[in-house]
Amino acid sequence: MEQKTIVVVTDRLRIAKKIEEDLHQVLTDHVRTVALTLDEADQMLELKGDLFLFPLGNRIERVKSKIRNPDDILVVTRTFKEKELVKILEIPQNTKVLIVNDNYENTLQTVSLLYDLKIENIKMVPYKEDEYDMTINLAITPGEPGKVPSHIAKIIDIGDRCLDLSTFLKIIYRLGIVDNDVSTRLLNYSAQLINTNEGITRSYKETVIRNIQLERMLDMTDQGVVMTLKDGKIILCNNKFKQLVSCPVAEGETCLQDIFDDSILETIKRQEKKGLLVKINGRDILLTQNKIVYQRDIYQNIYFFKDMTYIKSLEETVSGRMNTQGFVAKYTVDDIVYQSTAMEKCLRLAKIYANTEKTILITGQSGTGKELLAQSVHNLSERRLQPFVAINCAAVPANLLESELFGYEQGAFTGASRGGKSGLFEYANNGTIFLDEIGDMPYELQSRLLRVIQERQIMRVGGGQIKNVNVRIICATNHDLLAEVGQGRFREDLYYRISVLPIRIPPLHQRKDDILPIFRSYLPDGGYALTPQEEAVLLAYDWPGNVRELHNAAEYYMLMRGTEESLPQYILEKTGPPQNDEEIQILLHEIHRAWETDGGIGREALHTRLCQAHGREISVYRLRLLLNQLQNQGRVEIRRGRRGIIPGRAFREEK
Repeated sequence: MEQKTIVVVTDRLRIAKKIEEDLHQVLTDHVRTVALTLDEADQMLELKGDLFLFPLGNRIERVKSKIRNPDDILVVTRTFKEKELVKILEIPQNTKVLIVNDNYENTLQTVSLLYDLKIENIKMVPYKEDEYDMTINLAITPGEPGKVPSHIAKIIDIGDRCLDLSTFLKIIYRLGIVDNDVSTRLLNYSAQLINTNEGITRSYKETVIRNIQLERMLDMTDQGVVMTLKDGKIILCNNKFKQLVSCPVAEGETCLQDIFDDSILETIKRQEKKGLLVKINGRDILLTQNKIVYQRDIYQNIYFFKDMTYIKSLEETVSGRMNTQGFVAKYTVDDIVYQSTAMEKCLRLAKIYANTEKTILITGQSGTGKELLAQSVHNLSERRLQPFVAINCAAVPANLLESELFGYEQGAFTGASRGGKSGLFEYANNGTIFLDEIGDMPYELQSRLLRVIQERQIMRVGGGQIKNVNVRIICATNHDLLAEVGQGRFREDLYYRISVLPIRIPPLHQRKDDILPIFRSYLPDGGYALTPQEEAVLLAYDWPGNVRELHNAAEYYMLMRGTEESLPQYILEKTGPPQNDEEIQILLHEIHRAWETDGGIGREALHTRLCQAHGREISVYRLRLLLNQLQNQGRVEIRRGRRGIIPGRAFREEK
């Protein structure tokens, strides 16, 4: 792909960099950009590029003579992002507002643009030093808060202006860029902006959307679709067809004769609308066809290829879904592997709490198994045959969490499904709802949850009808909620409502007795016996990621067992390699001997001596780990130089 060069020439480099960001957001690797200030351009004999962008037209004359072709010059227009202008619409009607930019000329341009964008609720006063109303205490600035007078009480920064849609269309036309991905990115980009020329915007959006819709419709269907001319040349096909035939297809070049053998071509010629079964690449395909006739002898053929194997798979999937009713808790207390008294206490509490309807709060670090315990409580309770519904409050965007929990009515907001939607509390009716990471629930939503806990009633978003729900609530968090209460991020009354029955799962490093049993539970039976040295490493590590990290280490071990790195490197570096006392003693002996004779030894020489004098096969990697371990224990010191490895200080002082 040939890259075009766009040169952005402005008064200030910051503005040029912002325009560069806009260009790369839409055009990506189609262009390379160069940002220049006018002062920098003045110093150059010639400006080279395919297109030259100027934010202000009256700056062109200053460097016009340095540009070989004046037709390559384009004055850009810029606008604002819609979300930034919302701040202005919140200002009370007829409020006087000071408009401030980096200079008076740009300030007037900003005022003009705001008028064009139909900002009519405020009285705009352009800022000119020593010539403005000093009683004004509110200012609006496009990314120049430092230029606002110091006495102004409130500043609304609406951000730097962005290239508008019409400018991008001109750039794409001038540079001859033809790319569907560029069109899609430009559509997404323009959706964020407020454009002054709605006619161009609407027409462009409608054209791009129609093309995207056609492509998406063809690719979303479960059939291969092909359109050909009378002679069999393919002019349109979807990805499903390309997958079925497993060969390159170039629209406008490839013909059906290039893809299929004579038997399939004969089937195609029969023009059977009802469909015929053909064999393509060993798969049973139902082939149907039709014609799009424009005139008597002018027509196009359209063919549909349905993979019957896919239909069978789809039927099995649908059948499986129909056999699954609601939400299910998969785990029970029998799935929890433990030996420690700490986990025994947790499970004892879980069994007691399961017989009540009170709200449970499970606390513990990430990866300790809070949801596993919550599912176990549900399966011990009288609600075990009812739904278990789980949601991670930290994983759902704040603006969607309310509708996910409580549902919404039809028309509650833009994009709401026709007929509305049930929330998770409704799905969990008569069962259990598990609110994971409740400490990350938005503060304003916590009051609604408090009412549900107190009244067992919900109201959908946009609705007016109260619905009763019969749910058991289990919450979990890795936060210190009392500290969150103290900092005003979590409601105190909600905290005491959800912590009626608390369970704390200790981190793995506080229940070392559980490490080896859990690790072994992830290994297949037979042939996976841990060595004593490997067990020692597992017990020495702190496991900040808890059970989840231990599971990952077990997956690594199953692949690497029997090697020097049977456990992940980052664990070995923190704990040292699996120890071999004889190996350690030989290593220390050689270090002591070298210190007494030569004053020390280097790692390479030490490796050679170990391999030759003692006939021990030891890798450089393992030697480094052993030396690091001994250094951490104070038994050796590692300094720079060819004789940098010496015995530890205690040994030297003893000598």
